[in-house]
Amino acid sequence: MEGEITKIDVAVVGGGIAGLMVGYEITRQFPKLHTFIFEKEKFLADHCTGRNSGVLHSGIYYDKNSLKHRLCLEGNTLWEKMASELDFTVQKCGKFIFCDNTLEQKTLDNLKLHAEENSVDGVRWATRSEINNLRSHVRLTNALFVPSTGIIDVPAAVNALEREIINHDGHILKGNYISSATKHAQGFQLETRDGPIISSALVNAAGLWSVSFGRQLWQNGLEDYFVKGNYLKYTGEFYRESFIYPCPLPHLKGLGVHSTFDMAGALKFGPNTEEVSKIDYSLNATLLEQMKVEIARYYPSVVPGKLSPDYCGIRSKIKSNGNLYPDFWIKGPKETNLPNYVEICGYESPGLTASPAMAQLVVTLLGL
Repeated sequence: MEGEITKIDVAVVGGGIAGLMVGYEITRQFPKLHTFIFEKEKFLADHCTGRNSGVLHSGIYYDKNSLKHRLCLEGNTLWEKMASELDFTVQKCGKFIFCDNTLEQKTLDNLKLHAEENSVDGVRWATRSEINNLRSHVRLTNALFVPSTGIIDVPAAVNALEREIINHDGHILKGNYISSATKHAQGFQLETRDGPIISSALVNAAGLWSVSFGRQLWQNGLEDYFVKGNYLKYTGEFYRESFIYPCPLPHLKGLGVHSTFDMAGALKFGPNTEEVSKIDYSLNATLLEQMKVEIARYYPSVVPGKLSPDYCGIRSKIKSNGNLYPDFWIKGPKETNLPNYVEICGYESPGLTASPAMAQLVVTLLGL
C-alpha cells in the first residue's frame, strides 16, 4: 500500500563485530523475528573491527568487576567454540609481557597477582629457555607468559557471521545509512536509504558513531574520545611464536608498542596512541618515526630499514561527564528508560574478544 511504513522486529545499527555478533545471536535464537542489520559502508567491518590487531585477549589487565573483564573472559572461550562450529580459525599463540628493570619487575609481580584474582588461567613466569630465546630480539630481564592470548582470523569470522545471519533469515543491508532515529508508539522510527521503517526493538552498535546516534533518543551524557593507533609492518627476522608486549607502565596511554602477527605470519608493531578530533585514517609520519625510536629501545634486533607504514585504526573511547569512561558502555531499557533499546558505546579493546559474550548480554537486556 502506497505510503505504508515497513515494520520489522529488530534493527541493529552497525555492521562491525558488535552489530554482527548481536545479529548472529538474535537470528540464531529467534529465527522467526524479522532482524535487519544496517551498515552505512559498502563493506562490513570497515572501521574499528577491520583496523585493529585482531588479538584474542586474555582479560589480564581489566578490573575484576568490570564488563571488560567478565565479557573478555567469557568471549575468549566462546570464540574457540564459534571458530570450530563456523569454520574459521582462532589460534592461541600466547603472549609474553616483558620487563627490563626492577620497577617493571614489581609491576609484573602485581600483574601476575591480578591475573590470579581475575581467574585468568595459566599465567606463569617465562622459563629460562624462553628468556634466552627472547633475548636475541628483546631487551628484557624477565617475562610473564599468558597462554590464553591469541589471534582471530577477523575477515574469515566476519564472512562466517554474515553467512550465518543470512542462513537464519536475517537481513544485512550494506550502504544503508540511517539518517535519523526517533521514538515511536510501536518502537522506533528510522529514516533509511529506502525510506522510513518502524522497528519494535533497536540495538545501537554504530561503533565510532554510537554516541551521536544514541543522543537522538536520550541524553546519555557521553562525548566521543577518539584515539588513533598507527601500525608499522616488519619484513625482517623476529620472534614469531608468540606476541610480545612491554610492561604496562602507568604513564602509558595504551599497552605500549608491541609485536603481533596475522594468520599468514606477517608481523607488525603497534599501535601507538594519538588523540584525534575526527575520524581520519591517514598515517602520522612524525609519530611513526617516534614509534621506531620506541621499537629500537625495546627490540634491538629490529632493522629500521625493514619497518614501513602499514595502517591505522581508531579506538572508540568515550567520556562520561567529562571523565574518561573506563569500561564498556552497554545500557538497556532500565538505564535508558527506552523499552527494547540497547546502546553499545566505548566498545574499544577488548571489544573484539568480548563480542560473543556481549551479544548474549544484549539479547538478555532486550528481553526478546
